[in-house]
Amino acid sequence: MTITLRPEHEQMISEALSSGAYQSPDEVIGRALEMLALEDEWLRENREAVNAKIARGLAQLDRGEGIPGDVSRARLQEEKPAWFAELDRLGAGPFMTRKPDGRSQPRTPKRDIFK
Repeated sequence: MTITLRPEHEQMISEALSSGAYQSPDEVIGRALEMLALEDEWLRENREAVNAKIARGLAQLDRGEGIPGDVSRARLQEEKPAWFAELDRLGAGPFMTRKPDGRSQPRTPKRDIFK
């Protein structure tokens, strides 16, 4: 099988290899496929619960019970250090970068994927 990768995916593979966590591009792609399969399995197993939570959240918004965006952003900012500490404990992995002080941070996308 021949696969053509986009430049940004080639860059991700190169960065994963540079991290030392993987020995070959095949290993990086294999791990990515394993993670995709686990995510798909989790979604299949939890579809009803996820849909119920979404419905509950939408109903709360309809009743005016939503959290203002600035409050939500502030709460997420407060929780970020704990998330990054956990990532550091587990190892940053290929989709994270390290700050000069050694702490993990998510890789900044090259472009906005939500446009």
